[in-house]
Amino acid sequence: MKQKILTILAAVALVLGMGGCSTEDNPTLPSVDVETLEQSLVGIWWDEYEYADVTEDGVPFTRALLAVKADADHTGCIYLGVFDDKSDEPVAVYGGPEEAGFKWQLKADGTIVLTDPVTGDSYTLARTRGEGGSYGEKMTDVSATNMAYTDGSVTVTNGDYSTTLQKADAGKEAEIEKTLATPSANFFLFSDDGTINTYTDANGVRREGIVVTLGGKKYLIATSNETVLPDNPETSTKTIDGHTYYTWNDACKLFANGKTDGTYTAHNVWRLPTKDELICLQNLSVTKGFDSTEGHKGYNWAIGSSSLFLPGAGYCLKGNKVNADYGHYWSSTPSIELFSYNLIFSGGTIAVFSLGFHELGNSVRLFCELTVDDGTIGNYKDANGMEREGIVVTLDSKKYLIATSNESDLSGITAEKNTLTSDGNTYYTWNNACQKFAGGKTDGSYTAANVWRMPTKDEITSLRNMCYDGSSNAWKPGASFNGGLELNLGSASLFLPATGDCDYGDPSNVGKDGLYWSSTPGDSDAIGTYAWRLWFTSKRCEVLERTIRDGFPVRLFCQLP
Repeated sequence: MKQKILTILAAVALVLGMGGCSTEDNPTLPSVDVETLEQSLVGIWWDEYEYADVTEDGVPFTRALLAVKADADHTGCIYLGVFDDKSDEPVAVYGGPEEAGFKWQLKADGTIVLTDPVTGDSYTLARTRGEGGSYGEKMTDVSATNMAYTDGSVTVTNGDYSTTLQKADAGKEAEIEKTLATPSANFFLFSDDGTINTYTDANGVRREGIVVTLGGKKYLIATSNETVLPDNPETSTKTIDGHTYYTWNDACKLFANGKTDGTYTAHNVWRLPTKDELICLQNLSVTKGFDSTEGHKGYNWAIGSSSLFLPGAGYCLKGNKVNADYGHYWSSTPSIELFSYNLIFSGGTIAVFSLGFHELGNSVRLFCELTVDDGTIGNYKDANGMEREGIVVTLDSKKYLIATSNESDLSGITAEKNTLTSDGNTYYTWNNACQKFAGGKTDGSYTAANVWRMPTKDEITSLRNMCYDGSSNAWKPGASFNGGLELNLGSASLFLPATGDCDYGDPSNVGKDGLYWSSTPGDSDAIGTYAWRLWFTSKRCEVLERTIRDGFPVRLFCQLP
């Protein structure tokens, strides 16, 4: 999807006047004033038109909005939103900075080079038409697009679609961005529980959701039930009195990628929750409880400054509504033949039961488990309320945040001789570091997830192995020594400065050596005397033991749930 979006964006940007291209369709354009051309390019170019089709999830739409954004800092992206006749909110959005981000460079002769923001690779225009795919995929595939540049006008043709893009004024820009540009998964991961906003998932499905932590993991839970009906619905899949019910098979067809074995647990995707996810919701300690207000019966959870409400609308049996005061919500997890797990509540009782009969129509509320890409930077408040800015790094298939700066707080500890701050660098003896950043434990057992803490020996070893090839004694691609250890993670870099060490109260080797404590005690005979630490210079990077009385900097890790 990303390559398709970016290639059509490259094509649109070229014909918008960002530069000239030489093909059979478009003759070479004359050289232009680069600065003037750049200024005229910056903004949003758009077109809105009628088109009837359905999304990948079978949701019908009747019109589309294509928007190409070019920013003054030489970045940009493309959006494609599709709409129905019921709302001004799109039913699906494709593209955006994560899926369709790019960097652009204008040459003196008026040509433009568009590159991937991570790899720096240039995008080239495909000249053959691709087959298959949804309308959104086709509209972001350059093989379906022909363009011409004539007298300052841009004609874009894609199948039956042909139009001239127009540049948005300030008011229209704001409207388009509000309509199509939604926060990324990164935004929600670093948001407090109770945050409510609209999220467009990896498949282009758009829902308003509330941030909730379930089982230590960050989720968005949709703020309303699903209403879209499938083609050829089963008897108990129908809308009654404004509430939509689904048999389990129909729910899985629409909201679990068609899978009925309980294996659809994709991240960053709106989907049916699993049994375990519904149990975590059931067990939340922030419940308000059952609301018995007539016409508004259901279950409430107080989450941060907001609340999550699941209406009680009963279930559908052979086309009829039954037990209207109860709530019945499907999971994607089967139990025994013809039955699956579902969440049921009424009065003061709420529980997940295994005997949800597949032919009954239950309600559906979608969940979205959030993950983020390596290199993402944001502030994160852990389970203990400690907040640090961190960068996302994958270590041995586990997601971590590594703080972007060393620790500097000496409060709350009895400082030993080599625990001190000098020239802006703070050093801790191992005992002092464990006292403050490892829950006071010196046996290496403090390994909690979702907590800012000292890394273990295994964790700093994983980081070392990402950066350094011990067999050839050389830095790996993307890693280097530049006044410290620097690891390129795509959109950003992790940097650990070489602040040296502190021995006898005197810092040394600043700018030459980097030494960082782990929370793991040493394996040598003199146990209680040594601990493991990361050590690097311009030519080496190792994990070795060192006497615990020395002072080293501390960089905190947080294993994400």
